[in-house]
Amino acid sequence: MEEKRDYLRIMKHDMKGPLTVIKGYLSFWESDAYTKFPPEKQKEFILKAMEGARKMEEKIDEIFAELKEIQGKGGTGTPDADGPA
Repeated sequence: MEEKRDYLRIMKHDMKGPLTVIKGYLSFWESDAYTKFPPEKQKEFILKAMEGARKMEEKIDEIFAELKEIQGKGGTGTPDADGPA
């Protein structure tokens, strides 16, 4: 159980980083602050937000792969029901 808790803490941390990047760059568009930047810089912001989204997608895929592995071992895929990894 402790291993799963640690794993979930790490995944939470790993997902918050890319989400913070995405939110930060998108906030430029929400506030119209992007107009203060040249088009090349605006594109850079978009690319960084997209990279953050890709990193989040990778982490989500890791979580689903872990759940699939747990279910393949006869588990339910829920941390509380399956015990330690």
